[in-house]
Amino acid sequence: MGLFDLLKRKSGGSALASQVSLTVLYVTGRDTLSAKNVIALRDLISGAAPIDFVFLNPGSFEVFFPGTEEGKAKARQLNSALRSLASRQNISPFGVGVQIGPCLVAQDARGRFTSPPIGETISRAMRAAIQEARSAL
Repeated sequence: MGLFDLLKRKSGGSALASQVSLTVLYVTGRDTLSAKNVIALRDLISGAAPIDFVFLNPGSFEVFFPGTEEGKAKARQLNSALRSLASRQNISPFGVGVQIGPCLVAQDARGRFTSPPIGETISRAMRAAIQEARSAL
């Protein structure tokens, strides 16, 4: 039995989740971020108009864009803006990871995420951001 079999509705047989291509941007500070910095990062992320984003305490964000050229471009622009903000507000050490690939996503009838996406693409973005934050001096 595969993962998708586990996510099927008992009555109708339609999947609760599907695999979609996403551009995932993961941003983290090595140390706990201050409330001021979290709010500034959140506002910048929200302004980039992602499909969705999740704040993970004590100071990381998962940001999701479509796995299209437009989504990739938005992630690159946000990456640059986040790094600029981190430099201006002295958020250090700081890391950003961007990966494009398949994610398992549960969506409502309007296409909105009903829970955060999961998958190896997110794990790769997370590992890249954490590695960068750890190696920054």
